Amino acid sequence: QLSESYRKVRNTARYILGNIHDFNPDTDSVSDTELHDIDRWALLRLNQVVEKVRTAYDEFEFHDAFYAIHHFCVVDLSNFYLDVLKDRLYVEKADSKARRAAQTTIYRILNTITRMLAPILAFTSEEIWGYMPHTADDDARSVLLNEIPQPDNSYADAAFEEKWSRIHALRDNVQKALETARTAKVIGGSLDAKVTLFCDDKLLPFVESVKDLLPTVL
Repeated sequence: QLSESYRKVRNTARYILGNIHDFNPDTDSVSDTELHDIDRWALLRLNQVVEKVRTAYDEFEFHDAFYAIHHFCVVDLSNFYLDVLKDRLYVEKADSKARRAAQTTIYRILNTITRMLAPILAFTSEEIWGYMPHTADDDARSVLLNEIPQPDNSYADAAFEEKWSRIHALRDNVQKALETARTAKVIGGSLDAKVTLFCDDKLLPFVESVKDLLPTVL
């Protein structure tokens, strides 16, 4: 079980490293205003993890720190954000704004989680740090010569978070329907499916307000 938990974190780092091989954080990063909605959601979640991890370290609760990072890697990144991101990373023009926005986000995520992992996964975080591109502000010699980030309150946005919670709930329902269709051999993979949403009066206005996001998210 421990090996599996470690592998999840390591594979998340490997995936991100593979997708920022042509990314220079000093020259290719985009501004926060150019990030997509889903990128901002990922950074909001990252900031919440930073908050939990800082608190856990301050209280010497190392298992809580690792659990928060592991949960973020598995649930928020592997199962959702990185999965949704594949089209932008693989299909968009290499230096397009959409792809650079995705790279900017995953670079920030990797930089942050590598620093947070350093006290408990020293060798792995050092290895990741050695392969990462760095900004002029980083000390590239070793991850241990860099500070663990502090939480950034500018990401706090209750309405934005609530919106994405509802999108997640919608996605969970669609995923269940797709799984049922897969089991019944109606479809091979989710890309074979055409999804129709049937909404009650309460849900419909919300779905219409986020309809541009849904093809990507679902």
